[in-house]
Amino acid sequence: MIKLIFYLLIAGMLSLQMLFLGGCSTIEGDMDLPSNSQDGVILIQTKPSEPSPPIVDASYFAEQLFESPDVPALAHSRVAAQIEYFSTTGKPIFQKWLDRSSRFLPLMKEIFRENELPEDLVYVAMLESGLRTNAVSRSRAVGPWQFMSITAKTYGLKIDRWIDERRDPVKSTKAAALYLRDLYKHFGSWRLALASYNAGEGRIARALFLSQDSDMPDLYVSTILRQETRNYVPRLLAAILIARDPERYGFVVRNGKAFSYDEVLIDESTDLEDIAALVGCSYEDLRDLNPELATRMSPPYVNPYVLRLPAGTREGYRAARKILFRHTSLITPLSMNLRSA
Repeated sequence: MIKLIFYLLIAGMLSLQMLFLGGCSTIEGDMDLPSNSQDGVILIQTKPSEPSPPIVDASYFAEQLFESPDVPALAHSRVAAQIEYFSTTGKPIFQKWLDRSSRFLPLMKEIFRENELPEDLVYVAMLESGLRTNAVSRSRAVGPWQFMSITAKTYGLKIDRWIDERRDPVKSTKAAALYLRDLYKHFGSWRLALASYNAGEGRIARALFLSQDSDMPDLYVSTILRQETRNYVPRLLAAILIARDPERYGFVVRNGKAFSYDEVLIDESTDLEDIAALVGCSYEDLRDLNPELATRMSPPYVNPYVLRLPAGTREGYRAARKILFRHTSLITPLSMNLRSA
């Protein structure tokens, strides 16, 4: 009797957590994508379903998702169904994702390697946002990794009227690597970690408790989780398989422009139009390289601010800035002091 009361109390507490911390989001834009309902912190300590090997072990990651003997045939049929969808009805959308992938995936993979995580995790961003830095969901998840504000701030991303680092492909990827690492360490399973990235760790822990299960396979057919969460891991696996061999599935590989840049320090809040004029590029080029900026100005409270310029333009910018200092104070009032020194 005491044990029953204890379980009921836990279930009630989890339900309350879901009321306060849960949510759902669907990306607006390319297609009706899976939702992301991050809770922001690892809420519930569950017993890992299997031993946690070194997190750098990419072969284990692939084995656990693709070849683990406890994955029933239904899981593989779901992957096949997702491949069929992406290769037919969803083909135009997936082609857009592939076109964007050459721009962002190389730097994302490098960040995941540096954090000793499997590179294939970068395809989570493909599912979440279609690799769009300006993606915003109905529940206000933002950026390529679709961070909710509470999770973003927990992992060190700044959000205010001047900047939203959730939109930055470099900073948000570093935060996503830390978040996914924590989810994996918490659940001891990549399937559970990925499902919780979509639904929120509180929902997955509650589903495990109510189903008396410890891993995802039996939850593929569970009514406890939303369908989009049940399909999330199969959809990710399908995206990975297609991205590894796109020609096999009828896609054309287009190598776009890489996300490469130079960095300079801006001493004072400055209009990007002025910087673009010095560099000889367009205002749109600067905005594209600095998607975290919410306005056309660099933030006034960050001194100096690290601004990205088109690759190969840093020295030209510095030379033009020195010449400008001799004639005007458009960029910084320090130029007056330089002339009088």
